[in-house]
Amino acid sequence: MVTDTNTNSLYVELTRKASARTVIVFLRSHMVKPVMTELANNARPGEFMFIGSEAWAKHTEVLQITNNQILAGSFTLALEISVDTALVDHIKNLRPQTLRENPWIMFYMQEKLGCYFDESFRKTYPALCDPDVTSPLNVPDFVLNTWATSAYVAMRSLLVGAHRHHQAACGTQSKTLCSTFRNEQG
Repeated sequence: MVTDTNTNSLYVELTRKASARTVIVFLRSHMVKPVMTELANNARPGEFMFIGSEAWAKHTEVLQITNNQILAGSFTLALEISVDTALVDHIKNLRPQTLRENPWIMFYMQEKLGCYFDESFRKTYPALCDPDVTSPLNVPDFVLNTWATSAYVAMRSLLVGAHRHHQAACGTQSKTLCSTFRNEQG
């Protein structure tokens, strides 16, 4: 286990199991470079084979470390989540709404745009958002956050699964949660 402050003992820990040669690397992105630098300074080329997670795969600057031969034969894995165009289109067409209509849109837009709306009680940015902009997120350089896409895909999957289970348990015409749906144990 490596923390933000103890990368210096990592190589010693890896050598305690003399027969271990494959190291699976799960790191937060800010820890990739310090860990690999420490290993590059101590490990011999070919001593270990590393299998890295997406934090390593997405930060190729680790390959620029002097003595990067310790990485020869290693590989990384990174999952690429395709952006859901329907979600992007929906977000690009959002308009600021009052808190009663939709409490999250205004705050989301303020965070993305770096300004505040006059009717917002959360005025954490110094600039006022332009009230005449009809679709403030419909800009060419808008990029959907990968984590937002992941959350959307996960939530959509849960809702579709729950809906299908409800239809199977209660019938396609049911508008309420039937006792079979509420009491099913498996």
